[in-house]
Amino acid sequence: MRGFYTVTVLTILLFLGSLVWSNIDPDAPFLLLVLLSGSIGALVREHLFVRELMRTGSTKADQYLRTVIFSPVTGGLLAILAGALFASGLIQGGLFPAFTGLECTFVDMYRLQRDIGLGTNGDLFKLLIWSAIAGFSERFVVSRIEGLIGSSSGPRPE
Repeated sequence: MRGFYTVTVLTILLFLGSLVWSNIDPDAPFLLLVLLSGSIGALVREHLFVRELMRTGSTKADQYLRTVIFSPVTGGLLAILAGALFASGLIQGGLFPAFTGLECTFVDMYRLQRDIGLGTNGDLFKLLIWSAIAGFSERFVVSRIEGLIGSSSGPRPE
């Protein structure tokens, strides 16, 4: 359990540090905030699950804690994938963040990061919230991708 708490505290400190960094340096990658928001969402899910296992007296809690250390990585990657779905316009609407600068020609990753921004200040908060949701609920991103695959390729063969 101690390793699980260490990973949680470290992830939260990294998130707060990247928040400070992005306030100081205009070139700081906000993608790091997205990654860490997804990691925090995954850790919240795991804490709730482990707490429920311990409350019921399950002997599987200790076994589960050995594998749960990798959930922040999965949550962070899913958050980045969700951000890419939003930026690409594949998921749109008032509840989702809007991006600007997407019409620029791609040259390299540095210019991509510099050219792409969020439409409003509220879009940053939407992006962070949806990133945490993507980490918390792995099915959110996976079901959106499955929906895109299903709509683009027609019916699947059985």
